[in-house]
Amino acid sequence: MKPDFEKSDNQKHKFHKISGIIFAAFIFVTGAIGLIHQDSRFSESENRVLAKVPRLDADNILSGRFSRKFEKYSADQMPYRTLWVEMKSRTDLLLGRREVNGVLRGNEGFLFEKTSAPDKASMDEKISAINSFTEKYRNIQSFFIIVPNASDILSSYLPEDAPLISQKEYIQDLYSELDSSVIKIDSYNALAQISEKDTFYRTDHHWTSDSAYAVFKSLARELKIDVTDSAYKKLPVTADFYGTLASKTGYYGYDGDTINVYLPDSKSDQCVVSYVEEKLKSPSLFDVSKLSAKNKYEVFLRGNQPLVKIKTAARNQKSLLVIKDSYANCFIPFLTAHFSRITVVDPRYYYEDLYELIDSEDISHVLYLYNANTFFADRFLASVLNNE
Repeated sequence: MKPDFEKSDNQKHKFHKISGIIFAAFIFVTGAIGLIHQDSRFSESENRVLAKVPRLDADNILSGRFSRKFEKYSADQMPYRTLWVEMKSRTDLLLGRREVNGVLRGNEGFLFEKTSAPDKASMDEKISAINSFTEKYRNIQSFFIIVPNASDILSSYLPEDAPLISQKEYIQDLYSELDSSVIKIDSYNALAQISEKDTFYRTDHHWTSDSAYAVFKSLARELKIDVTDSAYKKLPVTADFYGTLASKTGYYGYDGDTINVYLPDSKSDQCVVSYVEEKLKSPSLFDVSKLSAKNKYEVFLRGNQPLVKIKTAARNQKSLLVIKDSYANCFIPFLTAHFSRITVVDPRYYYEDLYELIDSEDISHVLYLYNANTFFADRFLASVLNNE
């Protein structure tokens, strides 16, 4: 009869052996799935562009960039990545952590994405590109809107000692360095005109349609457009919206957010919307099928698109180019009554010749519209404006 300690050692050996086999099988299956798994371009739950397979060349290998980029690529394109991210988020939430996956859980169900100071070199590059672009197209009137994020507007709902920065000074510095001919819109002042709780969704990083309308009225004054509230009807299209911040944290402690759309009483919303990459045309800026999807914010312009061309019923020769992030998606419906053509470019996905596009669409006005977090971290705008 074997001693007890030998039995214990044998049991430990079997456990370790079985654990090793299970782990190896997991790695093998995950790797096999990864070989046939189609790469994703964008993570809805994390609201960011995912890493692409790095270029294999001698320079990348010798410098070590290939291994670093491949590690990032492998993590970003891991099969069922969203499932693993959500599992981690729920575990952190159960442990009572106030910060989960870069999202802070505030009061009354408000969730906040973390903010950070912009990189000076990156900002200088973007500002230089914008100013050079403005100089090149002096005949085009330019407008600039940077929207602060929820943490700047809803600071009273933040958890105590939240590690966040104030974006206002950085936005003011940005505006001061832009070409003097660019008309800058003060989003802070516009958002102060509406109720705090109506400015941002609780569960998502986007601003609401109410906020977009408030800022649009500030832009309208600069465009010499007369806007009356009675010209629009606010219509709720869903009260069950749980956005990207809820997905990141697994926090669904409150009722879902309500998404409203603003519909003009006149026929000024009549348009033909061309989604160029998808080769799809629509008679509406709204895609109601997205209200059945996870990311219901995509009801506006079908979500993020590289290039969208809109022909409207406006009887003028004004042609607008909108260079933007996703905050502009709920803003653009307010513009259709005032421009006969609207061309929408998202620099994160646009790889074509911008100068050629401007000439072909006979652009008369340019609007830059970004939220501060996205603009501060942007790595694509300068390349698009420089036509690289």
